[in-house]
Amino acid sequence: MNKVKSFTDRRRADRLSLGINVLYRIPPSPQWLSPLKLEDIGGNGLKLRVKKRIKKGEELELKLEIPPQEFIYVKGEVIWNKWVEVSSKELAYRVGIRFYKMKYTERKKFVSYLAGKILDKYLTKKGKIK
Repeated sequence: MNKVKSFTDRRRADRLSLGINVLYRIPPSPQWLSPLKLEDIGGNGLKLRVKKRIKKGEELELKLEIPPQEFIYVKGEVIWNKWVEVSSKELAYRVGIRFYKMKYTERKKFVSYLAGKILDKYLTKKGKIK
């Protein structure tokens, strides 16, 4: 009898691949860094591809730029990291970051932005499901 391992996704929110700019810094460093890529983002966190490993449990400050040129600041924690080979000459890390501190007004802007993107993804202009 074959046993099938089941995978349970512990995310509490769906993730989207969006072309928004993200910067991060690891306190107490004042330097904002740009990831190689924002892979996906949701209401509770995001996944980044970065050049250098960021340890699990590390606290980060994130600056998310949403149109039209608004910035949302959030604190997050690295929940997991994984080494990936981008090409034969390039190595990187994927890091999963959980948001844990966001001001109410910024959370409201962020959720409104995500909700709009979800509607764009699943509904036609006439309100029908794609």
